[in-house]
Formats: sequence, C-alpha cells, structure tokens
Amino acid sequence: MPFIANLEPKEGFPLNVVTLEVQVLEEQGDELIVLTSEGVKAGVKRQFVWDSELEARIGARRGRYVYLRQKIGRALISGDLPREPLRPAMQIRLTSNPLRMGERNRIFGAQGNTFHKEVTLQKVLQLLSVAREALLSLAGLLELAIFTNDFTKKLLAKYIIVELSTMMTLFKGLSRLDDSYRAAEYRDLVRSVRRLDKKNVFRRIRNKLGAHLDADLDLAEYVSLWAAVSSDKVFAFVNVIEDHLIALMKSRYPHEYVLYFLASEKDVLGISEVAHAPTREYVPFDGLDL
Repeated sequence: MPFIANLEPKEGFPLNVVTLEVQVLEEQGDELIVLTSEGVKAGVKRQFVWDSELEARIGARRGRYVYLRQKIGRALISGDLPREPLRPAMQIRLTSNPLRMGERNRIFGAQGNTFHKEVTLQKVLQLLSVAREALLSLAGLLELAIFTNDFTKKLLAKYIIVELSTMMTLFKGLSRLDDSYRAAEYRDLVRSVRRLDKKNVFRRIRNKLGAHLDADLDLAEYVSLWAAVSSDKVFAFVNVIEDHLIALMKSRYPHEYVLYFLASEKDVLGISEVAHAPTREYVPFDGLDL
C-alpha cells in the first residue's frame, strides 16, 4: 500500500511529519488521485507518493528541511529575526512568568496565592505556563538551528526533553491538588506518555544527559541515548503534552488560561515603554536594555 506524508503546522513548534496510507484511484499525468484511510480524496504529485511509510517519512523530512532553510534564509536577508517568542521585548505585554518580573516592557501580574512558598493549584498552573514558554523558546531556537550541525540540534532538543519532564512533574503535582483531574485527564496523560516512551528512555536522557551529565554510563549507552534524541520522537512527546495542557486549561481552569496563557500574547496599548523594575533583583543578561 503506498503512503503520502504531510507537514502539519502546530502553532509555535516546528512542522510535524504525518504519514498517511492511501489507495491510488487513478493516474492523471504526473498527478495521482488518492484516497486516504479516512476517506479523503486528493490529488498528489507522483514524486510525493512513496512505496513505504519509511520512504514517506524520509521524503517529508527532506521537504521540511528545505522549507525551513528557505524560510529562515528569507528572514535573515530581510532582517526579520527572531520571531516570537524570541524577539526582543520591544512591545509591552503582560507576563505571569516570575522569571521575567522586572524585565523591560513586561508588566507582571499573577494571582495573590502564587506569591509565597505555599504550593497551590494556581501556582502549579502558573509554573506550567512558565515551562511552556521555555518550551516555545527552545522550539524557536531549534527552528533557527536548521543551519547548524546535528549536535547543536540535539543539544537544544535535549533541553526540550528537560522541560517536558518538568511539565510532567508539575502535572503530577496538579493531580495531588485536584482529585477530579487525577481520576480523569491525568490518567489519560500518563497512559499516552507510557505508550510513547515504553522504556523510559526520555527519563534517562533527562537524568543522565540533561539535568546531569553522569559518568556512570558506558560508551554504548551514551550513543544509544543520544540516538533517541530525534525530531520525530521529541515532537511526538511535545504534541501529547501541548494538547493535554491546552485542553485541560480550557476545560477546567478557563480563568487561569486567560491570565497565564492568553494575556501574554497581546500587546498592551496606550503605554510607550516600561523600564526595568527599580530593584537590584532583576539584572539583564547583557547588563543593558536591548
């Protein structure tokens, strides 16, 4: 049975490769009319129909590679780099991220029970938004890394795995604070992650190569773990976490969804500039406003 592959867009993340098994209905010159397993009829160029799923995935990866190089190349020429969320903070926006409190052109706001050491449901939701912001930033850097060597791409993806592991820990903490979530969505999430990572490879990557660089592995295991850091595997994990998080926030915590996720995406109008907070706690990385 032949296969086709699509590059599926997902807001804020690199294009995902999705393969579909198809039946060829007829040939029209260099185009084939195919029927997918979902009953969708489409015309596809002959060179984009492959004999096996593996060939389809390889072909789609090459297409993604060419697309991203062209996209980033055009942005480099036009000076339109980087995009959100990497772009310097020129527009004024709200933020609930405590790591951005005091940053230029960021107005901090959060619920009062997130300001202290006590672990509250709202604080866990706030930190999930912080981890997601880190995830989006790393995904943006990975898109720019299309021009770099393979080690650099895997290095960035390694830190995506670290953030995903952080989010799983936060989801576990949330399940202890919300019994109904623990009994429903959290169980589904754990099952989905276990299906993706049956041998806990990502956990070992996080523990042995990510949060630490442990010396108690032999050469074969270093090589094996590093080989598992691939775009397909990492972003399959990202998709599960992202879909779970957004659906959860919309259905169970709509107020926090607006405050911690949506509010930071809109520019604040009517204010020309917000300087760094007049405290010594916040220090810009480069020591100046950029």
